[in-house]
Amino acid sequence: MPARSVRQALEDPLRRCSGDFYQFWAHVFSGVIFFSQNAWDGWGAWGYSLTYHLSSKIPEGVLSLAILMVLPLSALKKAAKGAART
Repeated sequence: MPARSVRQALEDPLRRCSGDFYQFWAHVFSGVIFFSQNAWDGWGAWGYSLTYHLSSKIPEGVLSLAILMVLPLSALKKAAKGAART
């Protein structure tokens, strides 16, 4: 495997994870700022927002990983390359 594709293989998931990280915190901050009035009794704005967003982000991440593990990515790449040539 050429060095360029190894580097890309390592950088793409890191970019994806860093994008998810920033998106998560942007959602948490917006929850604190705009939706803190919806917090449950006895919960602060931060606790409510973190709990709310983690309760959706964790299942989403697990489901995404499961789908990516099941997909035949090498066959899809070959099919895409073959379709691009025609």
